[in-house]
Formats: sequence, C-alpha cells, structure tokens
Amino acid sequence: MYIIEEFNGEFYWLCGVFKSARKCKAFINKLPESDRHLYRTFEIPDQKYSLYIIENSLISEDGKEQVTLDYTDREELLRRIRAIVPSDNEKEVYFTYYIVDKDYRNPPKPFKKFPSVGGFLDYHHVDNFYLREIFQKNDGIQL
Repeated sequence: MYIIEEFNGEFYWLCGVFKSARKCKAFINKLPESDRHLYRTFEIPDQKYSLYIIENSLISEDGKEQVTLDYTDREELLRRIRAIVPSDNEKEVYFTYYIVDKDYRNPPKPFKKFPSVGGFLDYHHVDNFYLREIFQKNDGIQL
C-alpha cells in the first residue's frame, strides 16, 4: 500500500492511499510540480484494506501542537485502545483514528487553509465516552 502525505509547514496530513504504485504515481503526477516538494510518499508492504490511521496529537514543551500519523491494521488499533488507562478528564481525547477501506484521494488544494488529517474519511475520537459507550459495550465491533 502506498501513502502520500502533504506538509503544511507544521505537520503532515493524508493526501492519498493507494493499493498500487501506478495509481500513487498518477496522483503525484497530477500535483503542480512547484508543490511536489511538500509531499512525501512511502510504502507499507503487505498492508491490506482496511487500513487504520491513528492521529496522535501532542503539545511540545514550547506549546506547539505536534501531530503524528501511525498507519496500522485492526489488531494494532485494538491493542492501543485496550492499553488506554482512562483519565479523570472526560474531555481528553487519547487519539483519533481514521478508517480507509479502499483507495482514497484527499484533494490537497481545499485543505491549504483548513488542513484535515483525514479529509472525508470515517473517523472516531477515542475518549472516555468512546471507551465506555462504544468500545466496551460492543467489544470493539464498531471498528
């Protein structure tokens, strides 16, 4: 599986997910050549759909938000959810995950001013409500 991310000056966000290298290259070739330095492409060998993208958001010592994306399968996502030790803060979001079930194209230009890590993908915020009301009651079947 091939991933394309775009850098907005602070962090990367998802632009495309493709099963084939040919489709990934075709997407890159449609981007303006002057902007291609903003993108990075990498392969996740042997990955199949569904792909889960875990968005981790941390605040650095200087107060800036740092966002990282981890690309994984369902089993790793379940492991991470089960490893959460719930906080007393009901508003805390432990992470957000996105679900990619097929090739995905997130048009980069509309997100220049309002970047979205996953654009139009199905996503879930993992917080205490999610852990209590969705995950535990349904034994994770909402994934």
